[in-house]
Amino acid sequence: MSRILAGGKHLIVDGYACDPGRLADVERVRAFLDGLPERIGIKKIIPAYAFPWRDCQPEDWGVTGFVLISTSHIALHTFPERAFLYADAFSCQNFNEKAVLRELAAEFNIRQMEARTLDRGLDFSRQAATHVPGRAFCGGGGGG
Repeated sequence: MSRILAGGKHLIVDGYACDPGRLADVERVRAFLDGLPERIGIKKIIPAYAFPWRDCQPEDWGVTGFVLISTSHIALHTFPERAFLYADAFSCQNFNEKAVLRELAAEFNIRQMEARTLDRGLDFSRQAATHVPGRAFCGGGGGG
């Protein structure tokens, strides 16, 4: 089981030269996001959602999807006309970034990828925090 971090880990991904058909498939994006938490050992708290979107520029359209996990979220934004995607995964629970990158690359046929991992909340300290009823710490579960 992955441990809860004092702060959090935020994986940010830019995927280039992806498969446009896969990027345009709302159900593929939803199903990918819905199964990813289990595949990387993080608890999903609601089913994934994915929606088509369209912007003012004809080439700016795609699918935006997200899944809420017990320790934050995983999101995906696709641009089929540009063969591009943005993805991010933030969690206070430790997770395997390389597994997420492998999953993304395989599902969307990403041929070039840039990824960064940010350590967040580096000064956060549970010991110094005072518990407020009805307010959960990241990964704490909810209520007072």
